[in-house]
Amino acid sequence: MIDEDLGHSASGVVDRAGFQRLVSEVGLDHVGLVLGLEMSCLARSGREWRQLLELCGLSRAPLADPDGVYDPAEHNDRMPVGLKGTISEAELHLMSAYFSVCTAKYRVVCTAVAPVRWPASVP
Repeated sequence: MIDEDLGHSASGVVDRAGFQRLVSEVGLDHVGLVLGLEMSCLARSGREWRQLLELCGLSRAPLADPDGVYDPAEHNDRMPVGLKGTISEAELHLMSAYFSVCTAKYRVVCTAVAPVRWPASVP
C-alpha cells in the first residue's frame, strides 16, 4: 500500500518515496497485483507510466482499477492502460496551463484595483 505519497503531486518522482518503492518492488518481482482507484494517477509523466507498465509486464503483475484488470504483457490490455496514462498526462498539462492563466489574470486584476484603506477608528 502506498500512502506516503498522499497529497503530493504525481507530476514527478521527486519526494514520492511511495512510487519509487512501488517501482522497485515490481522490478524485484515482489508484487503480484498493482491495485488502485485511479491507476493513471500513479504516474503523471509518460516516462514513469511506461516504466511501470513495462516492469509490470515483465514480472507478470497485472494492474487493476474499478474499470477492470489489465495484464501489461498482453497488447490488448496494455493499450487501454497506456491510453489512460496518456490522457492523465494531458490533463496535468491542461490544468497547469489553466492555473497559470488564472494566476496571471488575478495579478492583473489585483494590480488594477486601488488598495482599500480602512479608517483609523471604526465607531
